[in-house]
Amino acid sequence: MNAIATPAALEPGPLVTRCRSLTVAKGRLDRVGRPQARQSPNRNDFALVCLLGLLGLRIFEATGTDIADFGEEHGHRVLHVVGKGGKTVLVPLPPAVGRALDYATDGRERGPMLLNRRGARMDRHAAIRTDRGSR
Repeated sequence: MNAIATPAALEPGPLVTRCRSLTVAKGRLDRVGRPQARQSPNRNDFALVCLLGLLGLRIFEATGTDIADFGEEHGHRVLHVVGKGGKTVLVPLPPAVGRALDYATDGRERGPMLLNRRGARMDRHAAIRTDRGSR
């Protein structure tokens, strides 16, 4: 007769959601390091490429962020991202991404994080044009 060592083995564990990995692949670093995105006249282009390339955000997640979503928790800079299904994820920011977002916000205290050339919230169409232009 096999006895169970612990009664907890019979209970299912807690539901754990998988967090996205923040490891940066070499291809993503090459993409973010493109001089076209860094030297663009629109200061939001490089921030967008950092959010997409380094953090692995979807276009609608990156363009939907507000300055109020950018903050600090436990001494680390973080970004509150609303993903698919309305799920909110707290993403820690690498220093390079934090600097790019600081440059993109340019001292603004509220409103959308990323702006298009007209000064309105960047939508996915403007983001795709930016992404194609940096290739």
